[in-house]
Amino acid sequence: MMQIRKLNTLRAMAALIVLISHYSNSTQIFGGILGRGAGQLGVMLFFMLSGFLMAYLYLEKDSTPKHIRSFIFARIARVLPLFVIIVGVSYASSQLGFNAVYQIHDYQTLLAHLSFLFGISVLWTIPTEIQFYLLFIILWRLYAQSAIYFYSISVLIFISVVYLNFPRYSGTFFGFPYDLSLLRALPFFLSGTLLGLLYRRWAPPATWQNPWFVVALCAIPLLYPQVFSRLIGYEHQLWQDINIWLVMTLIFFILIFLTAEQHCLLTNRIGDFLGEISYSLYLLHMLVLVQIEASARQAPFMYFPIFILLSILLAYLSYRFIEKPTRQYIRTIANIH
Repeated sequence: MMQIRKLNTLRAMAALIVLISHYSNSTQIFGGILGRGAGQLGVMLFFMLSGFLMAYLYLEKDSTPKHIRSFIFARIARVLPLFVIIVGVSYASSQLGFNAVYQIHDYQTLLAHLSFLFGISVLWTIPTEIQFYLLFIILWRLYAQSAIYFYSISVLIFISVVYLNFPRYSGTFFGFPYDLSLLRALPFFLSGTLLGLLYRRWAPPATWQNPWFVVALCAIPLLYPQVFSRLIGYEHQLWQDINIWLVMTLIFFILIFLTAEQHCLLTNRIGDFLGEISYSLYLLHMLVLVQIEASARQAPFMYFPIFILLSILLAYLSYRFIEKPTRQYIRTIANIH
């Protein structure tokens, strides 16, 4: 299947948006304008990319038990090993009295993470991703029966989520924390899914594609909550603002469909490399930030490149020695080609 190379750079950009946002929150670099919720826009981009790839890779395949099994093991190989290691190390560190990056102090919180019902800090996105995979299997089965079923259910889900004001249900149940964020994230997953399906079936005329469409990326910083409020005069609600979903979906559409395929900003070796390690970069950058936070607050501009470079180095080591080997091992024992 043809690789969509520009997706690598978009993954890298999504991860870097999150990194810069967290660094901004910790150090107040530029007055904190690059943080305070800005990282959520990177997560939205991640979710759209996930929906896009699920549709592009799987929806046109028959939803046979064999293909569903391959899907499940491929997703397990991609997401779970590093997540489980981080959760386990965080719990063990807390039990041993160390100041773990992710505060998982008790077995209830540990089990809530491992059952994909809860995630602390950036880890909340992984249970949400897993929950979407389970929903995707249902949508895949519906699509195999009839495209009308698939589109009807997708629209019904979207209308219901909007009507409920993009809900997020959280709390504790018999001491076990839960945080069901899938509903508020579903519009982004679904728009990515529909665009992934469209990508397989339709290509815009060559005259529609233009290198200048890459400037759509410039609209993302304008949506940063602090930037947006200073420009427009009011604060948007991020996940609960349908206009943010519309703009992010439009940006994604422009970059995927209308931007020239070989544009140097979207197809380059740096984007390929950072996109490849983006999952580790996303999950592990907080480890670096915690270590340098005290010094970075005193000299945020000097420590910013140090933070980025150390995060990339740690992510590369994680990808090289954890992500890639475990992924290959799981795919091998599951006989996934």
